[in-house]
Amino acid sequence: VRALVENGLYGGTMPLKYYYITNCFRYEKPQAGRSREFTQFGVEVFGADSAVCDAQIISLADTLFKKLGIKGIKLFINSIGCPECRTATASSVSSSSSIISFLSSRLLRMS
Repeated sequence: VRALVENGLYGGTMPLKYYYITNCFRYEKPQAGRSREFTQFGVEVFGADSAVCDAQIISLADTLFKKLGIKGIKLFINSIGCPECRTATASSVSSSSSIISFLSSRLLRMS
């Protein structure tokens, strides 16, 4: 998300689809059997209006696990709801709630 915002990529045609494969390093001392350096990969989709992109990512993960020969995978799907449900939920949360107050006071530092 940081790279998307810093490079102004959010103003064009949506959805934006990205993938990454990168070497990362653990900050803490690695546990037994783990090295400090590891490879991380992922996919990101920004600005999708429907759940089609979600289904594509789930399908991509399923294909990847099958090609790698990984068996016994369980998929758990959660949802934040449709736009109408999210609006109803947001309006039912009091603006004086502690989480909103906490985040609001720190909004400028988070951007």
